[in-house]
Amino acid sequence: MRALLLYMSVFCLGATSAVHASLKLDLSNVLDTSLRQAIVGSLNPISDPAWSDITGDQERELLRLTQLMQALGYIDGHVRKHRKDDELQLTPRPGNLYNLGYVAVEGVPPFNPSEFNAKLRLRTERYVGQVARSDILSDIGRKIMRVYAESGYPAAKIQNVELRKHPRARMVGLHVTIEAGERARFGNIIFSKGGAVEELGPADQFDRLNYHPAVIETLHEQIESSGRFRRASLSIQPRPGEPGVVDIAAKLTRKNQSEDDLASHGRIGFGVLAACCVMLAVRQAFISISHRTARRLSTSADAVVAVALLLGAALAIGRATFLIG
Repeated sequence: MRALLLYMSVFCLGATSAVHASLKLDLSNVLDTSLRQAIVGSLNPISDPAWSDITGDQERELLRLTQLMQALGYIDGHVRKHRKDDELQLTPRPGNLYNLGYVAVEGVPPFNPSEFNAKLRLRTERYVGQVARSDILSDIGRKIMRVYAESGYPAAKIQNVELRKHPRARMVGLHVTIEAGERARFGNIIFSKGGAVEELGPADQFDRLNYHPAVIETLHEQIESSGRFRRASLSIQPRPGEPGVVDIAAKLTRKNQSEDDLASHGRIGFGVLAACCVMLAVRQAFISISHRTARRLSTSADAVVAVALLLGAALAIGRATFLIG
């Protein structure tokens, strides 16, 4: 399959653009406004005044422009290079815009193939009829691999991708060949920094289950909701010598007792600060009502508020430091 790149950013518009003092870009054959903008927006200034005499750089620019057109669905796109008025001129010729006609997957696993094909159609049929851009094709590839993983084949690999053109219909068929490998089941949880399955609560119940990515996602949610760990990272790794078994690699950072105490003290500190604010408001109200009556009360309140503020601030700062850490 021809190389397909992600579509480029879009900027300015022009019928004929100067790429370099000795190089011209002729866009007279590019009628699609979006494609013309993408080509012009992708140009990079070339500082070497002898660029037009360096064959290698010329070929790279030709390839880049060709890949850009193909990435945007112009599968027949190519660039013509010729001399005109002592200048090197590049003329992109995009040809026809192709839509995606169908998706065909080879290498369907033997386990329940009819259900598997139904899942593939459900995930890919919405792309049929859209422009055959590279980002669309990449997204289809991710959806296909997800179906394999959900069917118990996490080690499936894409062996080949081919675009088969149907010029009269201006459509292409996407043919993907997959090596599914063996259907997998879960093995053990491997802790990178020590640990025990019992710490994960019901997580030990998945042992020897058939592989499904949702199990990993559920396990991660259980670990986070347990409140025992500050951080949790889970990944799968095939077991050497047993291609049908995948272990779960767990990287966990536990919460220690001091952190729990500090978190508790921090909550108390915020409560004390809030109480201090209330006391200050009441003190101000006393002063505004009766200066003489409130004078004695405010003197005592000042001392209480000062101590409370110091205590609350210390605990709150400790809590904030814990949260940042």
